[in-house]
Amino acid sequence: MRRGLVKSLKRSLGQAAPDISAFIRAKAAAYPIFQMIERDTMSKMSSKTGHKLDKVEGHIQFKDVFFSYPSRSDVVIFNKLCLDIPSGKIVALVGGSGSGKSTIISLTERACPFATSIKENIQYGKDDATLEEVTRSTKLSEALSFINNLPDIFDTRVGERGIQPSGGQKQPIAISCAIVKNPSILLLDEATSALDAESEKSVQEALDRVMVGRTTVVVAHRLSTIRNADVMLFNKGGLWKLAAMRSSFLTQTVQMHHLFESKKQLLCIKTPCWVLVLDGLQA
Repeated sequence: MRRGLVKSLKRSLGQAAPDISAFIRAKAAAYPIFQMIERDTMSKMSSKTGHKLDKVEGHIQFKDVFFSYPSRSDVVIFNKLCLDIPSGKIVALVGGSGSGKSTIISLTERACPFATSIKENIQYGKDDATLEEVTRSTKLSEALSFINNLPDIFDTRVGERGIQPSGGQKQPIAISCAIVKNPSILLLDEATSALDAESEKSVQEALDRVMVGRTTVVVAHRLSTIRNADVMLFNKGGLWKLAAMRSSFLTQTVQMHHLFESKKQLLCIKTPCWVLVLDGLQA
């Protein structure tokens, strides 16, 4: 009997050996993940330190901003960047890939989508928004037509364990969130980039309505998104150039021609009346 128990124990240990080996490998692989989860951040979203504004006027200012990405600390993106955007102006950021357009947007604020219902995603802009306000915002953003065709309309869950909306559906929902919030500052990073021509036209019309009366910063590669800009910042040779525009129509500068000639599009922007080179951006 004793010999039988020992034999049974050996057999059990032999069968467990592969599982023990797999557990050891999994533990080793999980170590850096748990290390990352437990790492303290330099600035916490829940922190109550810092100055809280009672009212956001819409004035954006960058003063002597240095920036580089942690993964490429040797590459300086911004070196003493100074940028002043007046309240209520529409500013277009134009330039090639890697010129720092989206970085300027991200340094101001970064949006975080949630895997929840469409209604709650829109209400993220305003917690106490009523269904009437949500519906009105989706009408303005041209999102209501496809939302009405969803199984649970506004209660339809998106993301994980829900529907996977297309790029042409995600963007109008994000615009609806902005409309509900009625912000002083509106940041648009390629807001129509994932849309076909027909959808782009309707969404652009919605954006034109939303941009009125608020500070707006637009990152764009398409001329249709910058025609209404009051001020355009474009990257040329590693420097940001500021073109303030007053006239209604439409002559093209050499810099703009080189930027858009590959797209074979007509340059249809307001005429620059002066240009100022802003030091601070490394290509």
